[in-house]
Amino acid sequence: MFRTLYEESAIFFKRFDDLAIFFLRAVLAWGFFNASIMKWEDMDSFAEWLSTMNIPEPLFMAYMIATLEIFGAILLMTG
Repeated sequence: MFRTLYEESAIFFKRFDDLAIFFLRAVLAWGFFNASIMKWEDMDSFAEWLSTMNIPEPLFMAYMIATLEIFGAILLMTG
C-alpha cells in the first residue's frame, strides 16, 4: 500500500522538477540582473569602492563586472 502510494506520488511530483529548476534559475537571474542594473546606475561609486580594495583599473573593472553580471543572468535564464 505505502509502496504504491510512494510510486504514484513520485510520478506525480516528477512533473514539477523542471518547473522548480526554472523558478530557482529565475530568482537567481533576477538577483544578478538587479545587482548589475544598480551598478550601472552608479558606476562611479562602484568603481570608487573597487579602488578602496586596491583593484587595478577600477573603472574598467566596474564596467566589466556589471556587464558580466548581465550576461550571467541571461545565460542563467537560458539554461
